[in-house]
Amino acid sequence: MDLNICVAGEAGQGVKTIGMLLTGAFAGMGLHVYATQSYMSRIRGGVNSFDIRIADYPLYSASKDIDLLIALTDRALDAYVSHVSPDGITVCNAEECEQDVAIEFTKVAKDTVGSKLMANTVAAGVVFEILGFGLKELEKYLDKRFSSKGEEVVQENIKCAAKGAEIAHEEAGKLNSPKPAGAQTNIASASQACSLSAAVSGVKVACSYPMTPSTAVLQGLADLSSEYGIVVEQAEDEIAAINVVCGAAYAGVPAVTTTSGGGFALMSEGLSLAGMTETPAFIFLSQRPGLLPVFPHARRSRTSSSPLTQVMASSHAQSSHRERRPRRTNSPATGFGSLTGTKCPLF
Repeated sequence: MDLNICVAGEAGQGVKTIGMLLTGAFAGMGLHVYATQSYMSRIRGGVNSFDIRIADYPLYSASKDIDLLIALTDRALDAYVSHVSPDGITVCNAEECEQDVAIEFTKVAKDTVGSKLMANTVAAGVVFEILGFGLKELEKYLDKRFSSKGEEVVQENIKCAAKGAEIAHEEAGKLNSPKPAGAQTNIASASQACSLSAAVSGVKVACSYPMTPSTAVLQGLADLSSEYGIVVEQAEDEIAAINVVCGAAYAGVPAVTTTSGGGFALMSEGLSLAGMTETPAFIFLSQRPGLLPVFPHARRSRTSSSPLTQVMASSHAQSSHRERRPRRTNSPATGFGSLTGTKCPLF
């Protein structure tokens, strides 16, 4: 069986922190975990979410239905409550609400240990209690996560988790949760996997202008650069990035640039150059539509598949290119394995 937890709130409110706490703790238990994020192009405000799907079998996709919703704001509640399943549970970050559980995470943390910084751990304790997992595994993960900050910090986080569990005790075990299935306990992001794939495939030059969410792949390549002998350069803009990659690939060096919809819009001329010169320039394109810098508050700033249309007709005249989409595989080189022996740009 599987179960989907959604943490939703404003940017800067700790949505990702709660999500990463839960993801690490669930993985440490031996559950299969698949986590996804939805966020807008803004530092504060808006409505962001972090979904954690857990199961006793391998997972390869997210789920739209929500079994447990942690709503940190009223806007988040309004945006996601319709996706909660009939038997699901909703937790509100408020003193009172019409949902199943009302708890002011920041206030509880401050009353418990004198610091609102541990409100995220209070939320994690609430989730573990509702799922009927108890706190033993969460405490083990908190010790692992915060041991570098000292025993006092570890114990304060454990106290906050326990307080959250105490408040949510009436809902304990009401959701039918999957049991640990002996899954691997280490976790990795898709960006880390893509970076490793590029490195083991032989990429030797990576040049990009940072643009969310593709920046994490560039950062991953930078982390691997010493081990795999990769030259990583941050260009002044996307036009420079694609031209550097074209030059390196034309000289016979496997090269890649990472970008997203709005940045890719600036690469059309460089892409056409690669097509006309039959140069295997590799472009890692994240699924984020263009126009983001102009309309940062629009919903189209979220992840979507619209850049695929842009890819299909992005170059001038009849220059060709090839498109590769992610698929399930046991080989870390899948996706970047065609860097050599190709006479056109690749995506």
